Amino acid sequence: MLVTEDHVSNFLDMSRTLEKLADEAPETSDNSQSIRGQLTKTQIKRMIPGFIRVEVLIDHEQEGVTETGIDPDQNVSLDPEFCCTVPDNFDFLTDPPKNPDPDRLMMWESGIKAYGIRELPRLGWVVLLTGPSRLNHKEEITSYWTGEDGAFQDEKRPEGSNPRLFGQQGGYMVTKNQIGYLQNVACKGGFFPPYNLPFVNDGLHMVNVEFWSGGFQHFGRSSALAQGCNMQRIMSMDSAKFSKQLLYHTANNKQKTIRQAGRLVNANHVFQQLHTVQKNAIEKNPIKLF
Repeated sequence: MLVTEDHVSNFLDMSRTLEKLADEAPETSDNSQSIRGQLTKTQIKRMIPGFIRVEVLIDHEQEGVTETGIDPDQNVSLDPEFCCTVPDNFDFLTDPPKNPDPDRLMMWESGIKAYGIRELPRLGWVVLLTGPSRLNHKEEITSYWTGEDGAFQDEKRPEGSNPRLFGQQGGYMVTKNQIGYLQNVACKGGFFPPYNLPFVNDGLHMVNVEFWSGGFQHFGRSSALAQGCNMQRIMSMDSAKFSKQLLYHTANNKQKTIRQAGRLVNANHVFQQLHTVQKNAIEKNPIKLF
């Protein structure tokens, strides 16, 4: 995974903004279930900046799937310079372009159906990634699902733990304050060992690498054997910031090993579709409540 100064600085900036919002937020709010309303302290503290893994397509004949149902907003685009432009002396196992076009970025284990969007003070419109489920009603964070307007026909909003859409990060980034919240509040069995229930055998029971490597442990819910912390990942809808939340998987091997149709998704197309969904959300929810 290629992690740059841009990734770190953007994560810290967004984290500091979330801390300010939590300090300013009320304990309760009549509008906390609106996609543009004031959130409570509890809701905001559950949010954390997230990441999506991407690769640069090596085969120029290959294209990431452009999911149908939502027309893309062609006026916006990702900026690969922040995630995926690398020096000439960078040692690749493969030979991808060093300055890729936005449409050469592809994601997997994720896609437009996985996301919801909402507006936040100071941060503007953000994307909510899948993961949390079965939260206490007061902790749930309302968002406008991308399929809200019937784009996916009769499909329902996917479960938070759907592995095809979960988008596990392959790692995690947290601040000292966020660690304290994870250990003392969000994670019932604790964030650090020794673990308490619901972990089995102090967390040494067989749970897979996706659980421990910044995925299901952080953003999923509890299972019968282990504790998911149900943290809500968010990504900025701003083009530059969103691009700084893309992590380049420099091995570029997923595009060779994932053969199922539809698993490799054009990341730029998804970003453009999210902006179309944003326009629909604003049209249906025109009053700004803060």
